[in-house]
Amino acid sequence: GYVGTPVESMFANLLERAGGDVTLAEHGIVFLDEFDKLKRATDIGRDVSGEGVQNGLLTLLDGRPVRVRYRDREVVMDSSNVLFLCTGAFAGLSDLVRHRIERHASRPLGFRAASERVAPLGEHELLDRVTPEDLIAFGLIPELVGRFTGIVTLHPLTRDELGCVLAELPGSPLMMQQRFFELHGVRLEVPADAREALVDRALAQGLGARTLHRLVMETLAPLEYRLPRLADEGVGAVRLTRAAVEGGAPLELVPRRDVAAWERPFPSAKEL
Repeated sequence: GYVGTPVESMFANLLERAGGDVTLAEHGIVFLDEFDKLKRATDIGRDVSGEGVQNGLLTLLDGRPVRVRYRDREVVMDSSNVLFLCTGAFAGLSDLVRHRIERHASRPLGFRAASERVAPLGEHELLDRVTPEDLIAFGLIPELVGRFTGIVTLHPLTRDELGCVLAELPGSPLMMQQRFFELHGVRLEVPADAREALVDRALAQGLGARTLHRLVMETLAPLEYRLPRLADEGVGAVRLTRAAVEGGAPLELVPRRDVAAWERPFPSAKEL
């Protein structure tokens, strides 16, 4: 909102996605990512990018008719049936939840209070206990928090889920690279231990599925400019090993005559 675009512009985008069909747009979904960046700023005199935008969103979340400028004409949209999904990392919110829980636990509750102790909670357990009061303490205005009907906590992907994203889903990083290698007449083989090493590195960095593509590209980077010539050099396959993923060894180049003896890069769903 502070760069000159009014908050109503999101409805114009929704109407554009609906092909100009107002009725269809009125039953659409508005997804606002990095919503936590709109929290109130307490260290500056005038907060033009946080609380101001929150106040601007109140009318849209109220379910009232909204006037939208769409292709040089004014359109009135009913926002009462539009689903708003607002997501964000909300860094520091778990600390507020812990402080609230510890504050309530320290209050005397009779003779049992001295013997009762609150078990330490991890970050994800703390986020499961988020209340509207915690969001207000985080920096969202009470009027905005009250317009949401639910608070949902998303947990990090597990090891098995990351492995699925890495190699099994359509368009996964490894499958995309496998097809790219095949376009150059070379097969990319990634055995189970190499896939596990990629998942281990992704878990260690704590960045979720986003980091998988980068890790795959980093591991295959030494062959980025050689790939078009590998087939002419007699290479039939490139094998990605655990040592290569961990940075302790180069990628293995398999001569074309030995390719048939190597395992297929990805097991089928039935084999899994």
